[in-house]
Amino acid sequence: MRRTFFLTLSLLAACSRNASLPEYPPSSDSRAFERAIRPNFSAQTIYSFQLKAKAKSAIFPSSTLSVDAVGSLYGATSATAGFRGGAGTIFKSSANRNATLLARFAGRDGAYPSAVVADTTGALYGTTHEGGDLQCLPTLGCGAVFALRPRGSSYVRKILYRFKGGSDGIDPGQLTMDAKGTLYGVTAEGGASSGCGGFGCGTVFRLSHERFGYRESILYRFHGRSDGSRPLGAVVFDSAGNLFGVTAQGGECDRAGSGCGTIFELAASGSNYVEKTLYRFGGVSDGDGAFPTSITPPTPAGTLYGTTMAGGDDRCAGGCGTVFKLLWSRDRPVESIVLRFDPAPGGAPRQPSSLLLVANALYGATVVGGEETSYFFPHGYGTIFTVDLATQSPRIVYDFRGPPDGAAPAGGLVAGLDGSLYGATSSGGTGECIDFTGCGTIYRFSAAPDLF
Repeated sequence: MRRTFFLTLSLLAACSRNASLPEYPPSSDSRAFERAIRPNFSAQTIYSFQLKAKAKSAIFPSSTLSVDAVGSLYGATSATAGFRGGAGTIFKSSANRNATLLARFAGRDGAYPSAVVADTTGALYGTTHEGGDLQCLPTLGCGAVFALRPRGSSYVRKILYRFKGGSDGIDPGQLTMDAKGTLYGVTAEGGASSGCGGFGCGTVFRLSHERFGYRESILYRFHGRSDGSRPLGAVVFDSAGNLFGVTAQGGECDRAGSGCGTIFELAASGSNYVEKTLYRFGGVSDGDGAFPTSITPPTPAGTLYGTTMAGGDDRCAGGCGTVFKLLWSRDRPVESIVLRFDPAPGGAPRQPSSLLLVANALYGATVVGGEETSYFFPHGYGTIFTVDLATQSPRIVYDFRGPPDGAAPAGGLVAGLDGSLYGATSSGGTGECIDFTGCGTIYRFSAAPDLF
């Protein structure tokens, strides 16, 4: 988590020595945000995390939520109240709106967990950015893959794999599970022993369930520059079993020599995969995005959507971020910008986040932006936005207001079984954490039925 956090900061710093968001009047661009008519949309805090040291409670949500087959929500936090050395938790939120702590993390059990995925038995699988083998990056660890399996009313944790660094990965991200239960993911570092600061440029890995446990395989090691480096977010599949993902750096844009990121494909070829760089981002100087962090699964037509942390509107230092799409034209990938974030009415994604495609609209959250600000949130408490893909029209549909409302959304949104969308915020709520800015929330977002 700390390595990924500092990587995010370094990406923003690569754009400019001053990556703050200045105040500007609304853009005249035809794709600038409009604010939705409020009766059509509503957001409600369904749980506020609390600082309870004796109970070693979960605080500061840090990931997009996931949902299981019965509608329960799961997420990760970056801290544990009153737990010395505590480095995050996994929690569950059920229909009673309470949050139950399922596991705490520290040391060899891993540290700073990512979002989890659930299988058909109710078992949960996830990664930790650090911890695991503490001989790898001494005192930090290179990360681990874990399982949480239900046993009665509790869950039993098992470490499936500890990353080793070097030719292996370092700092794994969110997992993706295929229909057979095989796990796939990326690591932001590791792979080749040289390049990218000496820690390697990242990997794509697979964890297969075999008779006596799990076996890890490296499907691809990034080399930096033209093929990309620092992959982030989860990989996604198409119907043919090909993998797609993004790298936050690499490519051909020469921002501080690190590149502005790529979109890649690992094309299935028998039991192997062949890497293809589908697109290299051009950065703000080209009006393009920079430093992508996530993509959606392909649509039936094969179109991919995603977000970048920077690029686009140059009125933010290094760009305010974008929503992009990649489609196929005459068997060639073509990228275009769906939305350039405007610094005045809707803050830019400033950490890895994800988009959710519902019907013919994209939904997402921004960590900053919105109409209300405060001393601790000078650029706003964050927003929820939507983009109508038929008209390419973006709208802000909710402004977070800070305590007792949420602040600083953690990742994107997930579709619940009740038709609502759910997410988490890393701050806000009624909990008393860090200068009374809140310990974080779980929220439900709803829209009028005809809008979905």
